[in-house]
Amino acid sequence: MTTEYEQLLAKMVDEKKARLSQLTGRHGGEKEISNLASDIRFLEVELERYQQSMSLFRTKGVPKVGRWGKAEKETASER
Repeated sequence: MTTEYEQLLAKMVDEKKARLSQLTGRHGGEKEISNLASDIRFLEVELERYQQSMSLFRTKGVPKVGRWGKAEKETASER
């Protein structure tokens, strides 16, 4: 299960890697290559951080909390 944000970040990483592979064969453009490498690393770290934070909600049930922080009681229709 992936979210739209995860898909967007993964797509951006793939696009940047494709652009980087195009530039590595050429002469010059070292600044753009270093910028792309930096962007890729940032996106990969952001994606990993997001996935780690989301894993908490994917693996454990989050209790429902009603008004004033009191736990809500499940009704028969919610079960």
